[in-house]
Amino acid sequence: MSAWVFKHYARLAYHYLIKYVLQALVSQLLLLLFSAILLIFIPTPTWSYIFMRIGQIAVGVILIQQLRQNQPIWSLKVRSGIVSISALILLFINVLPILTIPQAHMVSQWQWIAHRGVNGNDGVQNSIGALRQTHLKYPSYIELDLRLTKDQKFVVMHDPNTYHLTGKREDIAQHTQEQLRRLVLTEYQKHAHIASFDTYLSVANRLHQPLMVELKTVPGDPAAHIAQLFTSRYQRRLAQNHAIVHASNLRLLQALKHQHFKLPVGYIVPFSFWQTSGGQYDYESSNGRSYCAALPLVGTISKKQHYLWTENDPHSFILYDIGIQGLITDQLSLIQSEFKKQNNIFSKITVNMFLLFRLFC
Repeated sequence: MSAWVFKHYARLAYHYLIKYVLQALVSQLLLLLFSAILLIFIPTPTWSYIFMRIGQIAVGVILIQQLRQNQPIWSLKVRSGIVSISALILLFINVLPILTIPQAHMVSQWQWIAHRGVNGNDGVQNSIGALRQTHLKYPSYIELDLRLTKDQKFVVMHDPNTYHLTGKREDIAQHTQEQLRRLVLTEYQKHAHIASFDTYLSVANRLHQPLMVELKTVPGDPAAHIAQLFTSRYQRRLAQNHAIVHASNLRLLQALKHQHFKLPVGYIVPFSFWQTSGGQYDYESSNGRSYCAALPLVGTISKKQHYLWTENDPHSFILYDIGIQGLITDQLSLIQSEFKKQNNIFSKITVNMFLLFRLFC
């Protein structure tokens, strides 16, 4: 008896799996295809998102109803008032948030930012040589990292010590600028010296290359003191450069605002699912690997401009769009080249399908 019952329910499960799950998958693929085509003619994911949500909810309602009536999905006989009201509520919940966020920036409108001033392996990170080489690729910004030395000078360096680039663990905060300048940095079989920010900024201004400056700190660093030094020394020159500044230290960003720092300052969000408070900063940036593009739709990320770092996969940039202002990457030329390949309608449809699948399915 138990074997017969098991076989009976196994046949039922197989029947419904094939009948309804397959129909749901086909419906989703068709919705994805039509939404991708719509995205070509209406170049913002907002309306494609609304179209997909309406379609997904409609398919879900129809499937539920047909499960009850044991009819195929294409019979389109939705009679249940409760199911219809539930569908309207779901539609309201899903569509309303997308209408309240800023218009999305399509990839063609993104700002391309060279992370640590490099373009692939063209030079040593954060070096003046890399700055000159990367500038030739016309990035929107060149991103660099600043640290404060023992003699209160700003040098261009990412790590708190020099081990990664010299093999010697020399702490930036425990050495003077002159001592650090004697060290030889090596990366990708290329060599350079640690640059002072004064020199780096002068070169960038001569090249008319805007900078994205990251202020690095370690626990215990006096945020107010660093903000005062940075503002008094560089605000005017950075304004000429049309630079922007960001940091992961909220106290430092607040201190910059208290110093009446006039340039845009951004917060480096520690995690993509971090619920920001919309504090005293102008934009945000977060790690692209953990970025969840649905978060702006439910309001867990504020309405500020948003940058992603550090995305080096030449195909991954097609997977992000909602709320994104730009991409911070080590592989500037590679990603720009990949983007330029998406110039025919079949490529655009494929790219849009990947984009919408990543965002909304």
